[in-house]
Amino acid sequence: MALRVVVVGLGPRGQDWLREIQNAPGFEIAAVVDIDPVVLKQVSGKSVLPSQSFTDLTAALDQNKCDAVIVATSVGSHVEPCELALARGLAVMVEKPFALNLSDAKQLVNLAEQKNTPLVVAQNYRYLRSFRTARRLIAAGALGRVGMVVCQYYRVPHAMADSLARLDNSVLWGTGIHHPGCAQVCTEPAGNARADRKF
Repeated sequence: MALRVVVVGLGPRGQDWLREIQNAPGFEIAAVVDIDPVVLKQVSGKSVLPSQSFTDLTAALDQNKCDAVIVATSVGSHVEPCELALARGLAVMVEKPFALNLSDAKQLVNLAEQKNTPLVVAQNYRYLRSFRTARRLIAAGALGRVGMVVCQYYRVPHAMADSLARLDNSVLWGTGIHHPGCAQVCTEPAGNARADRKF
């Protein structure tokens, strides 16, 4: 039986998730949600039926059976759809940055724990081949004892999503989950990597 997923937010990242779900065996689109009817109409030609397209998440969830929700809305609007899905006991995967403040993040984590429901942040580099290789080399002792990790971020000029570009320290918001998280996973003993470790 396929895992039925609702994708909320159909900007570039949301459309990436839509395509991935449509091409992955074991998954199917239950519904898509975006506040812009023009965007919804555009995705209707991508194997999404008009009856699966909504401008309101509550309506989408009320009218469709689903198992999980992917939140790919603009940066400042992650909390509400996460909260709505978690309150219904639905698994949630949310794009980074997870939340814009610690209070909102704690609130969502607490709700997920109360509901015993998965809540994960997407776009984690730790599964890229380069980081898996680094973890394997470190675990094997090929680099000796690692006492410090330095991360540097270089990228050719590119367009950043407007919702991210407007934030103070936008590069940190855009990459902050990647490098510290990878450094953590690469340097902890195998089997001890913890997502909740504080830096």
